[in-house]
Amino acid sequence: TINLHGFRIAAAGRGGGLGPAHAAHPPAGRPAAVRCLRPSRPLYAAFLLLLQLRRLRRNKDGKAEQAGMGAVDAVYFNGADQLGNNLIMAASRRQRNLLQCLSILRLRGVGLLEHPSHPDTNFTATEGGGFSKSDMRIECLEPMQTWRLEFDGEMTLLPEAEAEKRRRQLGTTGGGCGRRVRVRAQLTWRALHRQFDFDTDQDSHPLAEAVASEEWSQEMFKRLESVHQTHYEQFGEITGPVYVDDEKVADLKLQGARDHSYGNHRVWSDLYRYGLQYIYLQDRTCIAIGCVSMPNYLSKPSTDFRIRCLAGGRAYTVQCRAADQAVFCMGTAAEVRIYERFCDFEVNGIRGWGISEWCYRSSEPWPAWEHAEQSAA
Repeated sequence: TINLHGFRIAAAGRGGGLGPAHAAHPPAGRPAAVRCLRPSRPLYAAFLLLLQLRRLRRNKDGKAEQAGMGAVDAVYFNGADQLGNNLIMAASRRQRNLLQCLSILRLRGVGLLEHPSHPDTNFTATEGGGFSKSDMRIECLEPMQTWRLEFDGEMTLLPEAEAEKRRRQLGTTGGGCGRRVRVRAQLTWRALHRQFDFDTDQDSHPLAEAVASEEWSQEMFKRLESVHQTHYEQFGEITGPVYVDDEKVADLKLQGARDHSYGNHRVWSDLYRYGLQYIYLQDRTCIAIGCVSMPNYLSKPSTDFRIRCLAGGRAYTVQCRAADQAVFCMGTAAEVRIYERFCDFEVNGIRGWGISEWCYRSSEPWPAWEHAEQSAA
């Protein structure tokens, strides 16, 4: 989807093209490849009709279908600026008192700051804690308009001199590397545009094409219904001060996206790969381009790549250069690895900045995977 000064349009991806053309080989521990079926045109037309009828009925009722609460209730925030400052903060409430959180800051003149638990993101939630734990607080102040993002605790610091080495090779060192510092961030997120609800706003054509690639059966449709989640995204601006060891090091003004997902089902091992790009341009254009694959696996993303897409009858060429990254695990058994990459973008000649998030599934636990990557390097 692309938001041009508040006007949302969908960029429909074509099947089989997820990921950079020259991606590096997959790391150790990847699952076996699963065959990719070409979509059946009759099934595509049938499911597209079902989606359009469902949307007409939903518009007539004046409300969207909700996925329900149960397995997951998750919020995610990212932000970037043209100076090279970046932020990632997220929290996911799960069953059995599990809270999955991550906190990442990249500050110009300071370096890369990560929560010392990374790559592990699993915590025990405190009673009544919502999206918060002892050192992090995420709180909605006004729905769809304002959120509070706070951090007060230890993070590991990878100084800029060390980060320069990572820029050359984009290594996989997690949050355990670097010295411990105390970080305080008192930030406010404010909406720049309205939310984009994937239940009501996304283009039906790529969804119909994806479903038409599966072998249809009653069991398949039951499974499809069970994994449905309500998910929406919204561009906004993050502002506020950051202190390191009680010294004020930045007054942030970052642009990026937030999302909110909830539903009765989320198993990270269902995801084999995805690539999500969140971009803010100098002319205030906001762009989100993404593709998710459940039956295949994802190679490690390359440092630079180019995306070409068509939206609203206009062609877009997106050039990405990853300057740095942080890596962490998601899932109770670390089923997937997620790269949060801090990037410079150029879209049709206009400079921008933002976040490129890549995920792939691995069957190996983190220590074995990390050792294999570092040995290969």
